[in-house]
Amino acid sequence: MASANIELIPLWIDGKEEHGSSTFEVDSPRSNDVCWNAASAIPDDALKAVEAAQKAFISWSRTKPARRMEVLLKTATIFEENSAEYANYMATEMGVEVPIAQFFMLPLAVSMLRDIAGRVVSLCGSVPQCQQEGQSAIVLKEPYGVTLGIVPWNAPYVFGVRSAATAIATGNTTVLKGSELTPRCYWAVGKAFHEAGLPAGVLNVLSCPAKQAEEIVNTMIEHPAVRHINFTGSAAVGRKVARMCGQNLKPCLMELGGKNSAIVLEDADLQKAVEACITGSFISVSTHDG
Repeated sequence: MASANIELIPLWIDGKEEHGSSTFEVDSPRSNDVCWNAASAIPDDALKAVEAAQKAFISWSRTKPARRMEVLLKTATIFEENSAEYANYMATEMGVEVPIAQFFMLPLAVSMLRDIAGRVVSLCGSVPQCQQEGQSAIVLKEPYGVTLGIVPWNAPYVFGVRSAATAIATGNTTVLKGSELTPRCYWAVGKAFHEAGLPAGVLNVLSCPAKQAEEIVNTMIEHPAVRHINFTGSAAVGRKVARMCGQNLKPCLMELGGKNSAIVLEDADLQKAVEACITGSFISVSTHDG
């Protein structure tokens, strides 16, 4: 249960903040103290989030590109206007320095939102040439449906925006399962999108302790409404997610950690090499669309 006088970070389900039936503590690496409590999703919450996304998909998938673009651009503006506040959330629960969060991480998320918004109008089909005379064909692009984004603790605004915005831009609805280490940052992502006018259910945000994550994720992967999964995280957890996706014949996109190798030559200063590798592991951020 929540400790007295400590703020509670809710979930986002169907456009509403839900406080759940239980909570978990979030420790700040800067102070080693509890900075706030977060609502802990249970399987019923996961099902509610997926069902809300499925209901919202019926109308959102039919929205015009201009409407999707509008929401993404407004969300970018909200991130800019609240950058100091959002940077403090990230610094408190992740441990990053405030200037890095405010002047590097958040601008990257804003840039990503505007870039994705600008690509919305380019989402179109094609008319391929057929081999036989008298034949014609047309290729249509349609949204998947409900997508599940499983996102990590590092660079939560970047990964949260990337997962949510790509789904929203393409007419899909989504559920974000954020890291238990940075629930307030992912809550802020949901808040920004909703303040920008995103309809209820299009984006849902869940968090839970690590020991419950597998049950929550599997519950959503197994739900027939979930049509696509994207995962960013460790190779060890990625194997489990990919295995469950395979069992349920769900397409999945994986961006796995442990792939940033370093080559240290014989004449290198080992102390400098070690320091550079450690520094790089903390400031490296992916900037592609996955």
